[in-house]
Amino acid sequence: MALSEIRTQIYLPKELFGHLKKYARHGKKSIAHVIREAIGVFLEEHARRPINWKNDPITRSIGTAKSDADLSEHHDKYLYGWDKK
Repeated sequence: MALSEIRTQIYLPKELFGHLKKYARHGKKSIAHVIREAIGVFLEEHARRPINWKNDPITRSIGTAKSDADLSEHHDKYLYGWDKK
């Protein structure tokens, strides 16, 4: 194990572990190596996915609140009771 690696523990269903063990043995790799590769592929694919802004909860909330106050200028006053100095 390299000094930059962190040891962790996961629980896998027996059937999944069996498939993983067989796959690792077939590729002459350790189970840990196969898991690291799989996580790397998953994270790379996830990073390439475009963000769906239309379905993002924060984006959908834009324009749903109504206020007569200028919240951008006086937000400290409304949130914390502080007057702008």
